[in-house]
Amino acid sequence: IAVGISGGVDSAVTAWILKRAGYDVVGVLMRNWDEAEETGGECAFEKDQRDAAAVARSVGIELREVDFVKEYWHAVFQPFLRDFDGGASTPNPDLACNRHIKFGSLLKHCLLDVKADVLCTGHYAKIVRGPNGVFCLHTAEDKEKDQSYFLASVKQEALRNACFPLGWLTKTEVRAIAAGPAKLPSAVTSRRSSRGICFIGRKKNFGEFVHEYLPEEGRTSEASATDSDAASGAFVSVVDGAVVGAHKGLARYTCGQGARVGGASAPWFVVGKDSRAGVTNVYVAPGSDHPALFVATAAVARCFWVEGKLP
Repeated sequence: IAVGISGGVDSAVTAWILKRAGYDVVGVLMRNWDEAEETGGECAFEKDQRDAAAVARSVGIELREVDFVKEYWHAVFQPFLRDFDGGASTPNPDLACNRHIKFGSLLKHCLLDVKADVLCTGHYAKIVRGPNGVFCLHTAEDKEKDQSYFLASVKQEALRNACFPLGWLTKTEVRAIAAGPAKLPSAVTSRRSSRGICFIGRKKNFGEFVHEYLPEEGRTSEASATDSDAASGAFVSVVDGAVVGAHKGLARYTCGQGARVGGASAPWFVVGKDSRAGVTNVYVAPGSDHPALFVATAAVARCFWVEGKLP
């Protein structure tokens, strides 16, 4: 069995559970991002390497590393930039990462190169085989940690060769196992759970990161600087159309996000963006219950059926 090892407590406990059950376990650490993202002077991936190695020693398994930087860039990051640059929505790259990288490139590597029968990860979700032989994705026992949404586009053939042992456990139980019978290193048991988009890094926020990359997509460095400056604009109130402040660039905002409007006595929230040529307005509404923040209809696109056909 191959186990995706990240250096965190979830994948570590997954490996320990399978090893204790008597399986031949091989840990695989995946690298998806090439840029050194500094965290107190050290590259984030270097810490992942150390923590993953500590997990492998503690559990008593072999650890291998695999590089999918190129695959991640083309299958996840570039589509993310294209969708985000459109301005209509904020894409979630974690869905694409799970479909194309973790249960695409990594799964293929584990089956063909590692010679594993199954790829197990520390995701909180359940894979249940239905009476018709179809593998179904169910929510985890721990509803607060459930990750079935992020796995919703993983293909049927991938689910057949995947396993999520933590789907039947709560996070509290996982941490108790890590600190108790598994006796995992303190660097692992005390490590904070990862949150947010994986490629952004631990010291950056979403807006800052996208602002660095989006202006340069397909442009010269000179043009990028100009476009970056031009991307700044006005916060416009949906109440009366008045300009209530200035923003630092369209790429820094998404619908529903809080908008820092200087001098405002109450919080404002983003309700839309206008990215037409020569227009860089971010529309905002006062308070969290303004009607502009709610919708009566929703458009659904890129539907994916786990079974491969309409239900």
